[in-house]
Amino acid sequence: MSVLSKHAPMSVHDNITLKGIIVQVIEEINGVKSRDYEVMINERTYAVTLASGCLLEPAEQDICMVYFDEQHQGWITSVLIQQDPSIQILKHYGDLLLMAKGDLHFKGKDIVSDAHESVSMSNKDMYVYSQRIKFKSDLALATTERTQLSIRSLHLNVCGKAESVVQSLKQVLQKSFRTIRDHDEKQSESAYHHVDGNIEVHADNSMTYGKDNMVLEAEKIHLG
Repeated sequence: MSVLSKHAPMSVHDNITLKGIIVQVIEEINGVKSRDYEVMINERTYAVTLASGCLLEPAEQDICMVYFDEQHQGWITSVLIQQDPSIQILKHYGDLLLMAKGDLHFKGKDIVSDAHESVSMSNKDMYVYSQRIKFKSDLALATTERTQLSIRSLHLNVCGKAESVVQSLKQVLQKSFRTIRDHDEKQSESAYHHVDGNIEVHADNSMTYGKDNMVLEAEKIHLG
């Protein structure tokens, strides 16, 4: 990339760093995305590009440090003064890896992650502390070797259909209330009910069928 001005403000044999003000951000050249900028130095305009070490994206009217080599190619090395300091964008045009030997913290009023494809996390332990967590997804899949939940109050609202397939299920409840508005059906190879107190069944019509044997055993049996 050559300097746009006919006369360069430095010797062709020296490298030099100057202050400049960005006058234009060239977003496209012939339909191709570009990283080029135009800066004004001593009332002259030069075409420069962004150095790899400058992650802060410059904007128009920002004051920057610009480095020129012997061939008068220029790079923006840093942004000194922003025209709008309330907005700062860290931008990199390739893969970016953040590494820290110690802890790495992200802190802000709102933290937003926007990925065009996927977000992956790999860690030994994961802790999430929040007053409220909200998930919204077309499909949620979870695979764990063991799941332990401790919930003070649980409310499930399933608008459509719910299915569960488990090999063994054990529940210990203090009280249980269930209301089924339509039909209730159970199928099993065998069933055993043990009630320490009384058990009552109320129905408009009650029918009990036994294929082979039916046994009623008690000290007293009252029918009718």
